[in-house]
Amino acid sequence: MSDFQTWYKQVPPFTRIWLTATVGISLLAKIGILPIGYLILQFAPFFYKLQLWRPMTAVLFYPLNPGTGFHFMMNCYFLYNYSLRLETDHYKQKPGDYFYMLFFNWILCVIIGLVMELPILMDPMVLSVLYVWCKLNQDVIVSFWFGMRFKAMYLPWVLLGMNMILSSGSIFSLVGIFVGHAYYFLKFSYPSELGGTALIETPFFIKRYFPDVQGGTHGFGIPPVGQRPVQQQQQEAGMAGFRHAWGRGHTLGPMFPNAVRRAFKSSFRSLHLSATCSSKPASVPLSFTRYENNASGSNAPPVLVLHGLFGSKSNWNSLGKAFHKNTKPVRKIYAVDARNHGDSPHTDEHSYDHMVEDLVQLYKTLDIEKASIIGHSMGGRAMMLLALKYPELVEKAIIVDISPSSGLGTSNTNIPLFLQSMKMIQISPTATIHQARKIADEQLSSIIAEKSLRDFLITNLVKTEKEGGHFRWRINLQSLESNFNSGIAQFPQLTGMKFEGPTLFIAGGRSDYVKPEDVPLIKTLFPNSEITYVKDAGHWVHSEKSTEFSKLVLNFLND
Repeated sequence: MSDFQTWYKQVPPFTRIWLTATVGISLLAKIGILPIGYLILQFAPFFYKLQLWRPMTAVLFYPLNPGTGFHFMMNCYFLYNYSLRLETDHYKQKPGDYFYMLFFNWILCVIIGLVMELPILMDPMVLSVLYVWCKLNQDVIVSFWFGMRFKAMYLPWVLLGMNMILSSGSIFSLVGIFVGHAYYFLKFSYPSELGGTALIETPFFIKRYFPDVQGGTHGFGIPPVGQRPVQQQQQEAGMAGFRHAWGRGHTLGPMFPNAVRRAFKSSFRSLHLSATCSSKPASVPLSFTRYENNASGSNAPPVLVLHGLFGSKSNWNSLGKAFHKNTKPVRKIYAVDARNHGDSPHTDEHSYDHMVEDLVQLYKTLDIEKASIIGHSMGGRAMMLLALKYPELVEKAIIVDISPSSGLGTSNTNIPLFLQSMKMIQISPTATIHQARKIADEQLSSIIAEKSLRDFLITNLVKTEKEGGHFRWRINLQSLESNFNSGIAQFPQLTGMKFEGPTLFIAGGRSDYVKPEDVPLIKTLFPNSEITYVKDAGHWVHSEKSTEFSKLVLNFLND
């Protein structure tokens, strides 16, 4: 304990307070002492209810769960390393200037967060500080994973690329880079490179509370980066954690347990194994609803419909009936519950490969040789992968507001938070289903502003007939949360596969799930495809514009 105390006391004050508050608030929220709904940044509670703490807690709080824990620890590592370096090097004798830099970056992060509806700002705040350090030390050579070496000025962009590859949070990285660059430009570039007046000056009252330090040695007796020999800078740059450094400074080991490094290696090993394993994932029997007129004797291929995340087969009840009635020749329609949704089994695993094998097993169960397929969002990606891996099973494919590109639309940045919030809801078993859904709606309203979205999520709340009549979620919250980043937000990287059958992509005109830059990949994987945007429709095209959607689907199936 004495070693920890010694280390902790040596951490400079602003870095120590920031790191301690971040870890403390996040852990208190994790164990339920602090309500998550009151920690995130939201416009209405901040302005109309005067919940003035939200801009601060939005920077300090990060939701902790199996899917985000490692990312949180990496953020803490970056916070500690780069805040400490700035505070003990460039701002060693000017603590007021460093405090004002943190204040400027925080204010700008909050403004952007309010405009862009970003509820959690830890990522952009940490990256903004890292960016400033990289600009002030841009010629220092840093080492990255797998032995890559480059100048520090490129490090923020490398991290942005990593976030784009490994997660769906690149927007947060872009905001952090923008904020850091705004400070650096106004504070340093504009006065020194463009000859303008300094646009950021630390106010007098801050200097009064945090006065400049006179005399002493800059940076704990180490010459400033610009005054040290380049060879020494490069040697120091190669000494940081993971054996390969994110930048010059401290190793990861003394700050976090060795288990973190083992977890890091394990995560990459798991990715490698999942990419190379030749065995098929185990399938589960899927629940489904069949729409069929017994009087019809058509042998036309049936249509399988798969819902999106949080959905169920019941979402397609009206459209399923309409499709069956109006297809020519008449087709059987099967609306299917995906694993971990609706009445289908709950499992710890949830990936698109698993979902495809579930569908293949359903084909066998129903004795279907070939079918047309419709999939929305998560279900759309599962159907795309089915067509690519088993093209002989698919006659036509209709993919609704999703693309095969990595990541998801910006509205999905909050999904892990939604899942965690849903797990925290507690309802007395004596309540009626109407009362229970009202209670759940009230508790979720602090996290989810859109009433229609809350209503959609709450359709999954049901009361068990056994076990004392407790309420439960039909969706497997734990599995979806732990598999979201790796199993839902990312579409598998495919090489050499394509589906050459007729394919229709239907996207919402107001949605960002199918972007113009996705078109080349869509055309590569689905060369016989067309893309149609439904005007004024969002992500739930089939419910928001059901008439237009139904017409597009029927025209395509009947062609």
